[in-house]
Amino acid sequence: MRGLRAVTLATAAIVLAACSRKNDPPTATGEAPATSAAPSVPAEAAVASVSPLTSPPSGIAATLADRLLREAQSRPHIQPNADDVLAAFAQAGGGVVTKRQGLAATYKASFCEGGTTSDGSVTISVCEYADAAAASAGLAALQTIYPAKQARHVLHKDTVLTTLRLQDGPGAQALESKLIAAYTAL
Repeated sequence: MRGLRAVTLATAAIVLAACSRKNDPPTATGEAPATSAAPSVPAEAAVASVSPLTSPPSGIAATLADRLLREAQSRPHIQPNADDVLAAFAQAGGGVVTKRQGLAATYKASFCEGGTTSDGSVTISVCEYADAAAASAGLAALQTIYPAKQARHVLHKDTVLTTLRLQDGPGAQALESKLIAAYTAL
C-alpha cells in the first residue's frame, strides 16, 4: 500500500509539473518564460466588461465581494425594495438584527438581502427584480432551489420574499404569517 501511495504521489507531481508549463516559444536562453497562462487584461477593463447578472469572462475570476458590490450598485429602482420590506417587518415585530446581502444571480435577481428574525425563528430573504416578468422567472428559480416544503416563496410586485421557519410550533408559524401579511400589504 505504501509503495502504491508513493507511486501515485510521484505521478501526480510529474503530471502537475507538466501541466503548469505553457507552450510559449522559448526565450533567447532556450527556456520557456515563467508567466501564468491567464491573459494579461487591465483590471478596469475586466470589471467594466462584467455585468452584474453574468459570470466573469473566462480567465478572470471575480471575487464574491466584487459580485455583491456590483449587485448592490445596480439595484433596480422599485417600490417596495428590500429595505422597505425589512423595515415593514421590524414594525410588524419581526425585525432582522443583522441584514446580509445574498448573491442575487443565484436567483436570477438584481439584488437580494435578508437575515434571521431577532427571536431566531424565521429566516427571511427579499430579492429585487427589474420588473414583474423577471420576478416571475426568479420565483420559478427559487421554487426549484428551495422546494415549498422547505421554504415559502411569495411574489409581490417586483420582489420575491422567501421565508424559512427555523423553529417548529405555533409561534414561528404565526410570525411567518404576520410577516407575509405585512409584505403583501406594501
